[in-house]
Amino acid sequence: MEKSAYLEKPLSEFFTLDNKILSTRSADLYSSIDRVSSEPAYLWVLRHPLEVNSDFVGRFLIRMHKIEHANPLLIPIKYHGVDPSGVGFAVLPPLSGNPFTSSARDTVEKERRFMSCLRAVERAHKQGVVFGDLCLASFWVERDGEVSVICPMGSFDAGAVSDGAMPPSETLLYLAPEQGLDDEVAIYSDVFALGVLGYFLFTEGYPYKNPSDPAFEGFDLSKVVPPSQAGHNVPPWVDEIIMRCIEPDYSSRFQSVPEIMAEISEVRRRIVASSELPVKPKKQAILDQSPALVSKESYTGRPVSVDPKEGKAEKRTLGSMSSLRIIAIGIAVFAVSLIAAWRFVSARAPIRSEFQADLSLHRAAVGENEELGRAIDVITEKRMALSEKSKKLEEIVASDDPLAHDFLVRSAIAADSQELRELSEKSIVDRARRLGLPRSAEQVRQW
Repeated sequence: MEKSAYLEKPLSEFFTLDNKILSTRSADLYSSIDRVSSEPAYLWVLRHPLEVNSDFVGRFLIRMHKIEHANPLLIPIKYHGVDPSGVGFAVLPPLSGNPFTSSARDTVEKERRFMSCLRAVERAHKQGVVFGDLCLASFWVERDGEVSVICPMGSFDAGAVSDGAMPPSETLLYLAPEQGLDDEVAIYSDVFALGVLGYFLFTEGYPYKNPSDPAFEGFDLSKVVPPSQAGHNVPPWVDEIIMRCIEPDYSSRFQSVPEIMAEISEVRRRIVASSELPVKPKKQAILDQSPALVSKESYTGRPVSVDPKEGKAEKRTLGSMSSLRIIAIGIAVFAVSLIAAWRFVSARAPIRSEFQADLSLHRAAVGENEELGRAIDVITEKRMALSEKSKKLEEIVASDDPLAHDFLVRSAIAADSQELRELSEKSIVDRARRLGLPRSAEQVRQW
């Protein structure tokens, strides 16, 4: 059916609305039935109609057209329009999957979803699409685990004809302080909303009170509890990134999503670098402080007289200690012999390859990410063809799992063939480029 047909009659003549599924600050998503084709459809509808024949109607249609024809695809809009009463709408095909917060219980999955949100919004910003109404309901987790933006509607507060209906209160928590009726929506407003979303994802709470709450006293970052204190098992980079995203002063925030992603990478790099600083071995530190290694004179601060009988007792003690040392050495030699024999027998009948053993921790750590787990199984299986391993490496390159990079590095170091090592090194470079880290990719390529 032609899109223009929806501009001639009320929306209710073309769709039967069923259940409301999600709500952003400006629009509601309904499951519905297309009366013309009798097929199910998902329908986004602006909560407030736009002023008929106003510039806002034109802006809405231009926005929808831009999203519909974006390359690469942003949101799969089937058709869109504005009905005679000014109600803007967009029709999506049936969705498969779950709302954004479903089944996101472990920290690794939360981190993966947040990074996926950043990339999805970054793609939109690159094509000139700014949202202004981002919140949890703006995102959807596909059946294969991919996270995508599903709300194309945007913010049209200034052009809305008020009918007294208020947006869901939780959606107002994502509204940046500078967003007002006369202000054009900017990228840094989306950055604020992404910060609030990240705060909720890792803590299940919000940084600020609802602006419509009588107890709301304004945006004061000093009163916000850092995510690491409000949540459990929060990744170490979250505090620094999220707190800057939700700065009340937009000039103090990140000014773009690529800035956020670059800073996350930098914080991770600093954390890894600090964890690799040399430290004094604990045993040596303990020995250095042991009173047994301090002379009697220096330990007590004055000379100490020694009884001859005490000297004889010490000699007997030293003799006993020498005997004990000889016995201990004999036991150690016997134990080493047993270990050597065991390793000889084990080497004749290996259970799994050294490559599999090197990557066993990665395999155990994938958790619910079955796709990454299967990829690791194929790559570490010695009997698998190199072409199959190459395909699985490509899947890992496309993965947002934070474990993927560490696996690729370990695969390059411990690969059981030169060909697999080269493929792993290439995959590290490809994944760095995909994540928008060209400088890191160039450094790895030279290495």
